[in-house]
Amino acid sequence: MKSNIFKFIALITFITQGIAIAGTIDLKPIGLSYRKGLDDDISMHYSQHLYIKVKNVGTEDYTHVRGYSINLKINGQYKTGYIYGPDHLGGALGGRIRPGAIGKIFFRLPLNSIARCASTRVHIDTNRRVQKGAGVYSNDRVTLLARDRESNMRCFYRIPTPRLPIGRIILNLDGE
Repeated sequence: MKSNIFKFIALITFITQGIAIAGTIDLKPIGLSYRKGLDDDISMHYSQHLYIKVKNVGTEDYTHVRGYSINLKINGQYKTGYIYGPDHLGGALGGRIRPGAIGKIFFRLPLNSIARCASTRVHIDTNRRVQKGAGVYSNDRVTLLARDRESNMRCFYRIPTPRLPIGRIILNLDGE
């Protein structure tokens, strides 16, 4: 009886600490940046190149076997992006993203679609084809601030000012 109680407590501890279940590929969006990019040097067509930084918080490597492309939704618009693995030279299309490593998703939008430091709703893997495992889709929807890659200015989250209670404040200046 005692051993069953200890097993139950260990199981609850395992679940509540957020430890990933064996055999999961879980890409969590942690950042959003953009830059103006040239799509076609003949027609001089520019677009806004967006990069969603993702971290593999699962227990298995993401590899190109899961697919190069990923469906996503940004501010309500469905798009298709391409997954790049980590690399100091910009990453490789479909490159391996080990657990704990950071990769990126690349896609294009029309020029000036997203402003600097704009709060942007992001939902990755909308068709649930790239990730695998139990509970890996719970962290796919986030709101991120769009950072301009060509600017050194940082974005800051707004902190709401606290509301003080409204009432009369009585000052006792007589010292009584």
